[in-house]
This record gives sequence, C-alpha cells and structure tokens, in this order.
Amino acid sequence: ADNILIFNIRGNFFEVFESTLEKFNDTLLGSPDRFEYLDSDSGEYVFDTDPQIFYTILHFYQTSGQLYCSPNVPEERFLDEVKFFRLTKYYLKLNAGDDSDDESDGKVIKRSNLVWKFLEKPNSSLGARIWSYLSILFIITAISLFMLETIPSIEEI
Repeated sequence: ADNILIFNIRGNFFEVFESTLEKFNDTLLGSPDRFEYLDSDSGEYVFDTDPQIFYTILHFYQTSGQLYCSPNVPEERFLDEVKFFRLTKYYLKLNAGDDSDDESDGKVIKRSNLVWKFLEKPNSSLGARIWSYLSILFIITAISLFMLETIPSIEEI
C-alpha cells in the first residue's frame, strides 16, 4: 500500500501519496531530505510557508511537472519557495519557453497573467486605470439610460 503523507502548512493540512512525490527524487519533497521536517510526535511534515504557494507546489507533483506562479502571489516570494523546495530547474524549463514555439506554456501563462492584471488591478498601469474608468463610465451611462427610459415624458421621444 502507498503511504499517505500529511503536510502541516501553517495549520493547513495537505495529504499526498508518497509515490507521487518520489517521481521527482531530486527535489526536497521527493527525496529523503524531507524527513528533516517530520514531526515525530504527530507524524506530519511541518513547513512554515504560504499555504497557497504550497498548494501550487503540490500541484506540480500531482500533475507530473506543471509548475506556475499564481497571479495573486508575488513572483519573488514564489521563486524563493521554488528554490527552497529544489524545483528551480523545473520552473525555469517551463518559463524559458522555446523560441520557435510562440505559444509555449510559460508564455501563455505570462500573457494570461498580464491580461488578468490589466483587467483586475487598475493601479497596475496607466492603461489599466483608463480601462477601469471607461468601464465605470459605460456602466453609469447604461444605468442612466435605463432610468431615463422609465420617465413617461421621455418615453414619447
């Protein structure tokens, strides 16, 4: 039977099969080095890291190598964790992309992050701020026109 390992990440618990981690035996979680973080009393591996980042790191193991930085996590913090868990070569391979393939996974992820940031974070750039103001202007205009349509004297026009 495959052992289930439990990870305690700042009070958040994650479970994963040991065989899933051992596919990448050159990483911290896939190698015997992880025993350094084993709490012998609880039988849990304890790491003081951001649970959201750890979720992404576990996703790497469960998908056999898909590693990405979530848009709402600062890339610098994410890279620190990638280095700590010894996943740097996998992250760099994904984000280096292939110059001959313009739609490589790393480039697509970066583009989608830029679009998301542009549409969701008005302070990210001048263009994003202008876009947010225009969106608000269109919404206010549409609401105003709907309200004007309900006035009887304007309905006749």
